Amino acid sequence: MLVDHFPLLGLRLSTPRLELRLPSSEELATLAELAAEGIHAVGYRPDGLERHMIRGALPIDARLRLSRAAWYRHRTTPVTIEGLEPCLPVLGLSST
Repeated sequence: MLVDHFPLLGLRLSTPRLELRLPSSEELATLAELAAEGIHAVGYRPDGLERHMIRGALPIDARLRLSRAAWYRHRTTPVTIEGLEPCLPVLGLSST
């Protein structure tokens, strides 16, 4: 199987409401078909920033940073990781 040669395909991070994983080839094909139909209007290219003029001025968006320790204190959602062990060498880590 392909996962034997590329273990990241078997890696899954799950919470009760979310699962993170690499997509399957079928899912990638579906995504490619949708992308080929066009994602945005011709000539329009979003820049990733939202700017809304308010009373003649552009407000500054606040960026917030959370330390790992502060995040961990408030973490309440259990996370399950499947398939991590075979991925460790790919990530430059040992299994010990």
